[in-house]
Amino acid sequence: MKELANFGYWFVSGKFEERWALETLLSALRLTKKTESEMAIVKRLAEICPQYPVACLSCFRLMIEGDRERWLLVGVEDDARRLLRSALDSNQPDAALPARRLVEDLIAKGHFGFRTLLAE
Repeated sequence: MKELANFGYWFVSGKFEERWALETLLSALRLTKKTESEMAIVKRLAEICPQYPVACLSCFRLMIEGDRERWLLVGVEDDARRLLRSALDSNQPDAALPARRLVEDLIAKGHFGFRTLLAE
């Protein structure tokens, strides 16, 4: 499974077609819930979330679920907020409602900085 986790480096490299890379990352995360280069991945997901809100949100949720040590959000809070805001503001119910649930989950886990996303 470690080989699949290494796909994170490939995803952020920008060397592959964007949609394919995102779908492949999502497939890898469904199996492992872990990836390398997590901070860069969250930043990249935030960048492309306006085009692919459902897939980006799904990847981010899986990464959160796999973060047993609770270190993922350290240093990427702004990118995580940007990703979640983009999903919340999308016209896609398959992204907006799960984004709201994820924000609520993060707040319940003590990440109170995400409360502002629900107030906007």
